[in-house]
Amino acid sequence: MNETTDSRSFLSIVSFGMSIIALAVFVLPQTALAYSALHWTPFTENPDTGERTYAAALVIEQGGSYEVPQGAIGEIFIETDTLVFDTEGVLYFVPNPEISTREFISNLGGVFGEFEFAWPQEGVYELDIYESEAPVPVWNPAQKFLAWLFGTPAYAQNPELFIETIRFTIIEKSSQPLPECCSSVLFLPGLKGSILKTATETLWPSDASSTDFPELALNEDGTSVNEIFVDGILPSFKIHIPFLGDVGPEIYSGFSSFMNTLVESEDDGVPIAEWKPFPYDWRYSPEYIVAHDVETPSGPVGLLSIAKSLAYASPTGKITIVAHSMGGLVGKALIKALEDESAGGSDIVDAFVMIASPQLGTPQAVASLLHGDAEGIPGRTLVPNFFVMPAVARAAGRNFPSAYSLLPSARYFEEIEDPVIVFDDVSFTKDWRDFWGDAISAYAPFVEFLTGTGVVRERPNPNLPYLPEVLREDLLAVAGDFHGTFDTFEFPSHIRVIEIAGWGEETAKAVVYETQHFLQNYDTDETVEGDGVVVYPSAIGSTGAEKYFFNLDLDDTGLEHGTLLNASQVQDLVKSVIGNSTIEETGFISVAKPDTINVSEKLLVSTHSPVILGAYDDQNRYTGIYPGQDLSAPFLYAQQHIPGSSFVVSGENQHLFLPNEGLYNVVYQGIGSGPTTVEIEEFSNDAVSLIESYTDIPTTSQTLATLALDSASPAGAPIEVDENGDDIPELVVFPDAPIKTFEELLADLRVLIQNLDASDKLKSGLVRRIDKLEKKVEKQKVQKSAILGNLEKQVIKREAKGAIDSVSASELIALIGELDAQAAIFPLDPTLVAELQSKVESLVVPNGLKNSLQKKIERLLKLTLISKTLSRFISTVERNGSKGRITGDDVHTLINVLTQLENAL
Repeated sequence: MNETTDSRSFLSIVSFGMSIIALAVFVLPQTALAYSALHWTPFTENPDTGERTYAAALVIEQGGSYEVPQGAIGEIFIETDTLVFDTEGVLYFVPNPEISTREFISNLGGVFGEFEFAWPQEGVYELDIYESEAPVPVWNPAQKFLAWLFGTPAYAQNPELFIETIRFTIIEKSSQPLPECCSSVLFLPGLKGSILKTATETLWPSDASSTDFPELALNEDGTSVNEIFVDGILPSFKIHIPFLGDVGPEIYSGFSSFMNTLVESEDDGVPIAEWKPFPYDWRYSPEYIVAHDVETPSGPVGLLSIAKSLAYASPTGKITIVAHSMGGLVGKALIKALEDESAGGSDIVDAFVMIASPQLGTPQAVASLLHGDAEGIPGRTLVPNFFVMPAVARAAGRNFPSAYSLLPSARYFEEIEDPVIVFDDVSFTKDWRDFWGDAISAYAPFVEFLTGTGVVRERPNPNLPYLPEVLREDLLAVAGDFHGTFDTFEFPSHIRVIEIAGWGEETAKAVVYETQHFLQNYDTDETVEGDGVVVYPSAIGSTGAEKYFFNLDLDDTGLEHGTLLNASQVQDLVKSVIGNSTIEETGFISVAKPDTINVSEKLLVSTHSPVILGAYDDQNRYTGIYPGQDLSAPFLYAQQHIPGSSFVVSGENQHLFLPNEGLYNVVYQGIGSGPTTVEIEEFSNDAVSLIESYTDIPTTSQTLATLALDSASPAGAPIEVDENGDDIPELVVFPDAPIKTFEELLADLRVLIQNLDASDKLKSGLVRRIDKLEKKVEKQKVQKSAILGNLEKQVIKREAKGAIDSVSASELIALIGELDAQAAIFPLDPTLVAELQSKVESLVVPNGLKNSLQKKIERLLKLTLISKTLSRFISTVERNGSKGRITGDDVHTLINVLTQLENAL
């Protein structure tokens, strides 16, 4: 070997003339910031056929230490993130790293360097990396001589530019058999589990505004609107709330600490040399993530390269892949890519652990893509603001290939009988039901509905997230192809595959299209057979894998899909896999799926309205949206302090699951104006049964309502409504009762008053008030007919002038006629009035005309709500009283109800 001093100022510039060689001094630039690496791929060659067999490539980076087989030859490639025509390098051995003297070893790459190389010895090396510019044709002075010998040649000057120097250590790999334990670990996080940022700000996790998420948008062609970098996995997601501080779920912080402990503990039984998380741009598809480098602040990083280099440095020469959620799909694509790259390429993987991975897709993705539903953070303690985020998330998510890969696949429908889309028997679903039936439970009609075909559907107003989006056929087809390959993917036999499904947490199993407050809307049906996001059959969708269930119903710490890796039981299972041990079943971990019959019964309290919902138990522990925060923020903090409780948001619908034991004080606070509906249901054996409903309670931003619930007898409890924030309930709302005419209700009320335990004077006064109410009802009937008559005349008149098209006019007149046929009945059918209101709102007419029509309909709609309070009160008294008698405590309530009716009429 030739000894030399540092030769960064010395490089040959070689002329292509036969007799001219010139030396020049090369001046280094002042700035050299780049990512560079030396790829060294060892191979063996068949002496008879010349066929080469390649081992995993070793990606040599700044500061790394790498084991290499003794005497092995490898192919060379120099990588850099600098945009250059080509690269070449000069390799030096550093006998003493503390002294600058270096020994020249070889020129690598470029025009004259080696492309195959064997490491001469162990030790520290330095590689000076240079840019090779594109050849520039010029005429050489020796041109005539060269032309005489070889014809007319072109001479290429090749000026070189220094990029950077990387230093690394080469260690000779022992010829002894590799140990069986323990492999280094590659971790693949889930959707939204990686930090995404621009050069100047972090976009995910989002800050306290709703402007970050739109900046993550992709163009229709898949390119990013902004240049995005990936900067680590997500340890936690926190927002700041006064008096509470920073709150929010821990995502991967606990798992990271656990893995660090395995690396640091040499006597732990399963020590590992290294673990490496691979954060990625979760907007893209799993196959794209494997095939393309991830842009990071320090340069591009490729998953295949990371996996190979991690395996190369691993004591076993292999890696264990641990994947969470969408990371499981990425892991499948990685293993297949290793196989496709070379025969036996996946030999570097000894085990693959998938935790809560939606291998066949999951219905929650349907609600997310169609409505922006639950497009928040991993974990349920922070929820996206249901009035701010759905439209924003839906608009961006429509172009995310990753979101499409999480939709239920064709095999999902083969494995699971439950439908993923359900249509209630209401007017706006009629065309859908006529075409698809009452539900969709097969893949072909599912694709038709998503893409707005079959029954043609246009893309909705972006600001109306309750109307289903029309998804992209191209991205859906790509996702279908992915699942066509990987839903039946057979892993190489040498890889131990483990699947863990979360079970026992309320999880969306279908999107239900229904009316709320007589208007089009949607909700989700829940099942306990999932982890809060992924239904269990999808999480155990691979053949030949070891399958385990984590029973979340036994947990009272709030674990669910996004935080599952923080569970000590899951970490112990991962530790067993790394240590090549048998997985022991525990109270939480089992091979057999738990039975829904063993899940504790719960009270389900739901609201459908502009409110925030919560409940206190008898120890003043709270579950629900924390009220003492900025309720206009894009993310809201939801506490889950009642043991065994959970809180689920779907669109504007909020659901409280409470243990069916003890006393609760349910509260809701208005954050807007409109009607509120409250439902009390029993959730048992994965089925829901209605106990009580309270529909269309008037609500404003000042409303504060309370409902005292005894889980032993939840029926009949009234809701007390403080309408103006003075802590005094102005309205008492009783559960819904069968709709009766006012004549029938007032007749029932007369009977109840006769049984009233009060003085004859009070009874007579109440009867006189009923007499007056009956006269008002008769006037309202006449008034109703007059409103309908005037409305019909106005429609006919406007049609004649061309202000309303004839089709719309005919539909309006038909609805008015149907309502007028109810002239002898009071109140009016609220569904018909709401349908009339919806039709008028959709008219393309001058604003003055539309406002005039709307005012008339608002008067009709007001009349439909008058009977509800009286109907609820009478029903409750009949049910709870003894043979219809009213107690003295009910007298004040009766007087308040009558006053409300008098004011309304």
